[in-house]
Amino acid sequence: MDPTTTRRLGLALLLASVAAPALSSDAAPTTTAEQVLACHIDALGGRAALDRIQDLRLEGDYTAFSQPAGFILERKRPNLYFFDTKVLDMHVIDAYDGERTWILNPLLGNDWPIEAPPAEAGRILGLASFDGTLADAVSAGHRVELAGVEDFEGTESYKLVVHLTGGGEETWFVATDTCLPVGRDAVTSDFGSALPGRTFFSEYRPVGGVQIAHHIEDEFGIRFRVTQVILSEVNIGIKDERFAFHPQPEMEPLAMLAGEWRVKVETRPAERAPWNESETTATLVSDYAGTRLEERVRYSDGLFDRHELRTLGYDRARKRFVQTVFDNVTMSPDRLEGGFETGQIVLSNADTGTAVSGGGVTQLRRHTFHDL
Repeated sequence: MDPTTTRRLGLALLLASVAAPALSSDAAPTTTAEQVLACHIDALGGRAALDRIQDLRLEGDYTAFSQPAGFILERKRPNLYFFDTKVLDMHVIDAYDGERTWILNPLLGNDWPIEAPPAEAGRILGLASFDGTLADAVSAGHRVELAGVEDFEGTESYKLVVHLTGGGEETWFVATDTCLPVGRDAVTSDFGSALPGRTFFSEYRPVGGVQIAHHIEDEFGIRFRVTQVILSEVNIGIKDERFAFHPQPEMEPLAMLAGEWRVKVETRPAERAPWNESETTATLVSDYAGTRLEERVRYSDGLFDRHELRTLGYDRARKRFVQTVFDNVTMSPDRLEGGFETGQIVLSNADTGTAVSGGGVTQLRRHTFHDL
């Protein structure tokens, strides 16, 4: 794809000291993976220096389809991730909120936030490690194998094969003279399809006492992406809300309704008839990432023992709340529509054409959600 295949800065911080200690290539025959990892962490400035960075914001240019656009990358411990850019003049976001990987990507057919499909989710999670795959290898439980020393695009490099705890593997190329990553081979995705990719890291510059790769190139299939960092900040107090998944803000005020409720029911068979009162329980379930609310309720209207199934959602295209109602008496689905009015949602079937008629009487419904 392009927007979805943004390898972009996933290298976590990729922090490193310019004068980092290195392992001599002469020692390669006896060098172990553990020694290379230790050298790498020292090159990052040491574990204490890494731990001092709690959040990070990078800004610059991101080039896809030969078109440059600005980008913002924000990260926060433990592994929160948010990448925001434009691709072909369309707004694109990749994010991880600590529980879900989510995207906004019109090139995949959605200009609203959705949970990332599997290949995209794997790619984003691979970028979400705050300190980077190598620095976090031991704590994450990854198994790292030193596969020798070889030339990587003109740089003598340790070849580290990382067998990821969650499955899959990445191959990292770490310069023997600096212990800094110069490349990585890993599975990426293109329009949601998994494929191999290669990333190149260069132009390390100091930020907050450590170094960050300011130039990153990604190659996969026939695609080519370039990320150039221009501005960088650390420990700026980024809020968790920045990374939060909000697939449908209009439904969020209704999320608190999920659960089991005691319900007072008042019904009457005709306008001037006395009210019939009863009590029951209603069970409401929020699903599809909070974009749908389902209610099951059973009550007596004085004549019938009614069982109702109600679903409520928001029609993004028509900007209307829509509720469907099915019950065991009318045996016909009813549709109510409405909007948000002065702290309440008012729904009606008066104009939907779904109201049931019988005996010369049309059964109109109006449902109101108060105090929102």
